[in-house]
Amino acid sequence: MSDQLENFIRQNRDQFNDLDPDPRIWKGVTLRDETQNNIRWLSVALKVAAAIVIFIGSYFFHDYMSYRQNNSNYAISEQSEELEILTEAEAYYTAQIQATESQIFLLAGNNPELQKDIKEEMENLDSIYKQLKEDLNDNVSAEEVIEAMIQNYRMKLMILEEVLQQLKKSNTYSDEKKIRL
Repeated sequence: MSDQLENFIRQNRDQFNDLDPDPRIWKGVTLRDETQNNIRWLSVALKVAAAIVIFIGSYFFHDYMSYRQNNSNYAISEQSEELEILTEAEAYYTAQIQATESQIFLLAGNNPELQKDIKEEMENLDSIYKQLKEDLNDNVSAEEVIEAMIQNYRMKLMILEEVLQQLKKSNTYSDEKKIRL
């Protein structure tokens, strides 16, 4: 079949070439070809520029993230020392507070109002401690917050020791009074 078509075209070649196209068509074809080449080069140039911008942007982003990570590692190591001090202080003061509370509750066994007052005061100080812990989690001047947390423990212990001393004095006074009678 292709041989028949080929033979037909060869035989009638002069009839196919007798018409000339309109000159405006040729002008349009040449213009379109030039604009397509310009568009192709412009497209390639834009793609290359975008790749360069992406490369430079990713370089600076990587540089920024590594700088930020190095600074956060320094801050974490600095905070870890402070948190270690806080943990040690928590352990010490918690043990002291519990021991003092148990002594107070033994001496004040017949005074439920005193026990209630002590529990309320400790709950108030605990709520302040929780607020300080939230501030510590928010990274608000960690060193000052940790110092305030330790001061909170000291205040608890000081209050309890003062109450314990007063209870011991009153028990000693009542014992002496019983002995005199």
